[in-house]
Amino acid sequence: MELEEEMRRFGFILRGHFPLLRTSFYSLEFDFRKNSLTIWYGPRQDKLGTCMLEAKKISKRVSRFHEMITKRPFSDLEFLKGLYRAYVTAVQTGKKKMGEPLPIASLLREYVSLSQRNKPNTNVVSNHHNAIYFSYDLFRLREKGIEGFELELITATRMYTRRKRDFVWVPVNEKGEGRFISHARFRSIGS
Repeated sequence: MELEEEMRRFGFILRGHFPLLRTSFYSLEFDFRKNSLTIWYGPRQDKLGTCMLEAKKISKRVSRFHEMITKRPFSDLEFLKGLYRAYVTAVQTGKKKMGEPLPIASLLREYVSLSQRNKPNTNVVSNHHNAIYFSYDLFRLREKGIEGFELELITATRMYTRRKRDFVWVPVNEKGEGRFISHARFRSIGS
């Protein structure tokens, strides 16, 4: 299969069956009637784009999206500090207590707001891409403790997966397996 060979050249291994294949963090949804492919981040969570059903175009497009998402500069400490500041701000404005779970969407909004406020000369990235970058950064975050608190991501129950805005898909490995997160909190270490 030409597509399989092209994808392998870029380091991607295809899994699944037509019309939906998976590779790494991406789902590839084929529409043979329209001769097009939709590329999704996660299990059809966030649409990245479309392209024609040509093996070289598909592999190059997936590779470009992969680089755009995974090759951004990243610092564990800076991301964790930003998350912690966003959590503390959301707790204070929502009149909550430290350690209480907050909706992941609220944390994402606050994180993006604080990040953009601290970097006024950067281009504003769409909410769609912010959620994808946020998801991937949660995946690559290794250090979870800060100022006596530890980040805890809470898996979404069925109730919280009804509406896309209530959860974020976060990969757990490079194969594209992941979990749906609805809430997060910083809980006190040692209590």
